[in-house]
Amino acid sequence: MSYQEFQKRIKKILEEKFAGNAAVIISPVLKNNGIERIGLSIQGNESNVCPVIYLEYYYESYQSGREFDDIVKEIEAVYQKNCISGMVDMSFFKDWSVAQGKITLKLINYEENKKLLERLPHRKFLDMAIVYQYVMETGQKESATVLINYFHMKIWEVQERDLYECACRNYRKLTPVMVENIKCVIAELLEESMLDIPLDEGEDMAPLYVVTNRAKLNGAASMVFISELRDSSDVFEQDLYILPSSIHEVLVLPVQYADIKELRWMVKEVNGTLLPEEKLSDQVYRYCCKSGKIEIV
Repeated sequence: MSYQEFQKRIKKILEEKFAGNAAVIISPVLKNNGIERIGLSIQGNESNVCPVIYLEYYYESYQSGREFDDIVKEIEAVYQKNCISGMVDMSFFKDWSVAQGKITLKLINYEENKKLLERLPHRKFLDMAIVYQYVMETGQKESATVLINYFHMKIWEVQERDLYECACRNYRKLTPVMVENIKCVIAELLEESMLDIPLDEGEDMAPLYVVTNRAKLNGAASMVFISELRDSSDVFEQDLYILPSSIHEVLVLPVQYADIKELRWMVKEVNGTLLPEEKLSDQVYRYCCKSGKIEIV
């Protein structure tokens, strides 16, 4: 079965199951870094917001021998778990006084997202772009976000600088920056996985820190605020290398502990293991404590 036939069959079966109580829509979705995914949405008649379920994973599992009926059941289960009952307040599209308190920012690669950036207000940050998103309260455990585009700006009658000021203020308040020693992060992951693997506590290990946000989503944007961390952590009272490990976090370490060629290799190796849409950059950055500025090495 081809991918197109797979999509049509999924759509037909789900339309029969929901029998007029929901609209089943399959359409391409432009993701981060120019990645296009095929998204399935099931729009209930009594809701104005619905989750998007990407079909690539399910088609790959079908090609690997998984039963088609099992795939349909899982898609239904994913929808039921994430669907939003009732109508979500969408008045923020018209009311700037409502919207401005929920606008925050994230970092994406500039060159890889030129097509997307044509419709998004943004500002250049090194080889990246700062873009803006609205955090929606959905009643679910995880909040949904909407990328802010020029249409929203026109309705709100605001400029990009207004978005930037609100987003910075809200980022600090809604998703404050977090700095953790990578040993603590690894120990936490091992504890969650219940694996008994000893950590190397050698004194010659370079002090490596993870910089993200409290939500640990799109936390690489925290590097925009690194110069503000000098008062809260002595880690930032020295020059640092910054490694963009994904759109969700960056790693930092003092410059005296690393060779720049090794760091460039490390960044490319890590990027090779990421989902394509989670890659941020292949560059290595240097933070200057004295000036508070970041530059590409």
